[in-house]
Order: sequence, then C-alpha cells, then structure tokens
Amino acid sequence: MSSSIPGSAWIAVCDGAKGVVFHNEGVLGSPNLRTVAVMGAEPLSRQELAGDRPDRIAAPMGSGRHAVETVDRHRLAQDRFLEDFARSLDKVVPLHEPQAALIVVAPPRALGIMRRKLSPRLLRMLKREVARDVTGHTASQIETLLSVPD
Repeated sequence: MSSSIPGSAWIAVCDGAKGVVFHNEGVLGSPNLRTVAVMGAEPLSRQELAGDRPDRIAAPMGSGRHAVETVDRHRLAQDRFLEDFARSLDKVVPLHEPQAALIVVAPPRALGIMRRKLSPRLLRMLKREVARDVTGHTASQIETLLSVPD
C-alpha cells in the first residue's frame, strides 16, 4: 500500500478507550493533520469491573456446582467503544468527498472490530490500515509514522 498520506485524507486513530479523527489539509508528501473529532469511552466503575463472584452452574448429574469463567467487562466495554467509534465515523467523514481516502490506525484487535462495523461507504474509502497503538501520539508524530513505508 502507499506509504504517504493523500491530500484530503481522513485518518482515524483509536484504541479501546480513545479515538481521534484527523483530516489532512496538506498535500501528498507534505501532510498537515488537523484534529476534527475526539471521542473517549466512559470509564467503568470499580463495581462494574469487579462484578460478583464467579458464576456457578449445576452439574449435569449429582448435586455439585461448578464455577464458570467470568465475563471480561473491561474487554466488552472496549469492544462497545470501538463499534461506536466506527459508526461515528460516518457522521464525521462528509458524504460530499466520495474520492477521499480513509486511513485507520489502531492495534490489531481493534482494527478487526472496526473493520466489521465500518459502513460500506467507509469501506470503499479505506485505503490503508496500520496496526499500531498511537492514540497517545501528537499529530506530527502520526504524520511521521504514516509517511514511512509499512
């Protein structure tokens, strides 16, 4: 894939708790990322994260009960945020730019979740995926990252 940022490209950077959308106001070879939108997940309370003691099920025969694996509420919250972020891109990326490119930068697991939730319009715009967590980086650091070959 191309190793530079096209002019008028939209760059979505996210992890399981924060998402930032940039628009490239520069030209090919000379990017200038401007922050367009920032989203953050609602932090879960300690009570929501801890949950109750492990669930138990009755044994098929006899009177025994067995503990079963608990639900990872933190991972579920991250997945929900990634799905919401992917859907929100439809509102952020304008409809009147059908030729614009979309670049998504996220950890590998987050990329998979987002890819499943992007609309068909955004999937057609998707030109590049970068499997890295750069949500804590500045716009200029992201410009540099996206300007080097994958």
